[in-house]
Parts: sequence; C-alpha cells; structure tokens
Amino acid sequence: MGIKRIKYELFKNKSFKDYSEKNRLQHEISVMVMVARIKAGLTQVQLSKKAKLTQSSLGRLETGNHLPNLKTLQKIAKALGKNIIIKLK
Repeated sequence: MGIKRIKYELFKNKSFKDYSEKNRLQHEISVMVMVARIKAGLTQVQLSKKAKLTQSSLGRLETGNHLPNLKTLQKIAKALGKNIIIKLK
C-alpha cells in the first residue's frame, strides 16, 4: 500500500481529519513514522524493539496521540535506517 492510499484511507474518517487539522505536526510525524515502518516491512513490535522503545509508546505516536521528542525520533530513524531532516518554512 502506497503513501497516497494510506493517507486517503485515513482521511476518509471525519474524526481523524478534524483531529489532524488541529494537530497537524503530530499528524505529519505519525504518518511519516507509520509509512516508513510499513515500507520497511516491520510491525510496531519489531520496530519498537529495534528502536528500544515500548510498543505502546510507538502506538501512541502512530495514532497521533503523542508528540515525540527529538531523541525518540532519532531512535526510530536509526532503527529504520533513515535520517531526520527538519525544515522551517
């Protein structure tokens, strides 16, 4: 499943869409992490072990219920073999 399809499916849910508009940064991070994890072929349990996080904390991040700190994002990026790039617009 590609990124466009995942986003399309998520945004069909009105509650998800309303919440994401209020919490755009959390939403963008959650979608990026979830898509990267899925593309890597990992479950939440597998990624959380690789990143040395609890599965529940990764789950909260992916549902947009938690805004992670930079250290947590670095752990996830490293576990996925990715880099973090921050841009100010």
